[in-house]
Amino acid sequence: MLRDRCAERLFDPSVSVTNGPSVNEVNGPSVSKTNGPTVSIANGLKIKDMTVKEIFELRKEGKVEQAYNAILPMYKVHHGKYTSLAMFWCAVDMMNLLLGKVDGSSPESLAALAEAEKIYMSLQRLAPKIYDESGACAKAVENLGVALKAVKDAAL
Repeated sequence: MLRDRCAERLFDPSVSVTNGPSVNEVNGPSVSKTNGPTVSIANGLKIKDMTVKEIFELRKEGKVEQAYNAILPMYKVHHGKYTSLAMFWCAVDMMNLLLGKVDGSSPESLAALAEAEKIYMSLQRLAPKIYDESGACAKAVENLGVALKAVKDAAL
């Protein structure tokens, strides 16, 4: 719990940490843990408690940005096995989505490329922490690295 609080302060200084298990942000997403991690998202989604399972369902439905935005605040306060897996695969999907938006050297394309690079660096840090017997996470990071290089070379 202490590690999560310290990590959270590193990622978002606007988050206020209390002695209880919940974390609230002013005018933004909030996270609460009751019988497993859930998250309430105010910006971009209906206000609703979501579980990791529901976030995976959003991914399957193709709602990549919504799933990614839902898992981010949850992952800030909880790094459990399934939360980490959801964070990883939502980030993979989001990176693929961003790479698909890069179509030249327009400001929008360069912004998407920059965001994809940030996500890629985060995936490189996250992948070794995930229990992955099949090697799917490592392979996904490897494939994304190749795709990122190809898109970057084509855009610049």
